[in-house]
Amino acid sequence: VQIDSGAATEDLLATMNGYSMSIDEVGRALDSMVSIDMKAATSAGDLATGLKYSASSASAAGLSFNKLVAILGTVQDKTMQSAETVGTFANTMLSRYRDITINKYLSDDGDDISNYESVLKSIGIELRNSQGEFRDFETVLEEMAGKWNYLSSTEQNALIKVAAGTRQQ
Repeated sequence: VQIDSGAATEDLLATMNGYSMSIDEVGRALDSMVSIDMKAATSAGDLATGLKYSASSASAAGLSFNKLVAILGTVQDKTMQSAETVGTFANTMLSRYRDITINKYLSDDGDDISNYESVLKSIGIELRNSQGEFRDFETVLEEMAGKWNYLSSTEQNALIKVAAGTRQQ
């Protein structure tokens, strides 16, 4: 997929701003994007577009740039959805997690997400640490991924619904 220079600049600036990157960090970020481009059915341009939609939310949730790029690449590779759709999915998932951490139980699209924590607990994932503080989203996400193949379809659907919403299924 070709990306024009104006769109590339816009996407890069959104990513830099989302992660508060210095110019020096941009080179490493581009290397990560090219690495995923070479391994998955996606392009660096598609990754940049997905990042435009999700970098700010990911940074706020404590999700590393490299992990976000890997998620975007994997989801696009597996689903063959557009970069915009994949970026929106990531943003929705991250926004829902943020909403739970600030005790907001209605998502931006009006879904009741008050059972987010109980759904995770039902599959053996704790959202909070022993001091009652919310755990890092990257760790929670890795645990979700590690359990995914062992969940029933009912459990998978419940997890998708609370984590990403009905539009993202």
